[in-house]
Parts: sequence; C-alpha cells; structure tokens
Amino acid sequence: MKLVCEVCAMDYAPSECKYKADIDGGMTLMCPKDCQYEDPNDLEIVGTTTEGTIYDDAYGRGNLLWWMSEELVGLVTK
Repeated sequence: MKLVCEVCAMDYAPSECKYKADIDGGMTLMCPKDCQYEDPNDLEIVGTTTEGTIYDDAYGRGNLLWWMSEELVGLVTK
C-alpha cells in the first residue's frame, strides 16, 4: 500500500510516514517532509477510490483518505 501527499505530489509506504500531531491538534499519519504543517490535507491511499462508498457524499470522488483504512488506523492507534 502506498500513500500520496497532495502537497508535494510524492507517494510513500506507510512505514515512511510519521505519526505526529497535526495542525489541528489531532494525531495523524504525516508526510515525511512535514507538508501537513503547511497544508491540512490528509494522505490518500494510491490506487483506491471512494466510488461506491459511504464517503462519496462527504468527500466527493477521489482516493480514500488514510484514516478510511482499518489497516492504517490500526497502525496508528496501536
């Protein structure tokens, strides 16, 4: 699984991303370049889509956000 950062347009393995406090005070997986300190975008899962999911209405069509994956949430919340 790869995650893409919309800010720097690079993709990373989850193990390369950092689990840190975000600009809103929550904990999140962050781009290794700390792009989210400048921009609040979440990392998105490469090769996925929100089409046909409950996230369609809330987020529009696009890639699933990292926290929409049970596997990644489990990695962060261990």
